[in-house]
Amino acid sequence: MTDSFVIIVPARAGSTRLPNKPMAMINGRTVISRVIDLANTSNASNIYIATDSGEIKDHCESCGANVVMTSSDHISGMDRIAEAAKKLDLPNDVPIINLHGDEPFMPVQIINQLPM
Repeated sequence: MTDSFVIIVPARAGSTRLPNKPMAMINGRTVISRVIDLANTSNASNIYIATDSGEIKDHCESCGANVVMTSSDHISGMDRIAEAAKKLDLPNDVPIINLHGDEPFMPVQIINQLPM
């Protein structure tokens, strides 16, 4: 087992309740940019955004994030994370934290405690 962990953030534009939710603005900044900042303050060895949206991809890359393009056919964020992990060829012993793309206010202390 390794001491490091990665964060994969599933982010899709196709929400029916709030379309393109990751790009929604909170006090002048997008939700996903705030999630990226949160993830960057954690102890994660790597952070990836898993998305099926070119707009989200471009925006996240402009925020300095690593992006993995995934299928638009997934029914859950976990399915999107599984595809991204496979594409990244992550080792089986590296824990993956699922940080939702709409959780910009998750306490970083909780994120850092999860892989223990």
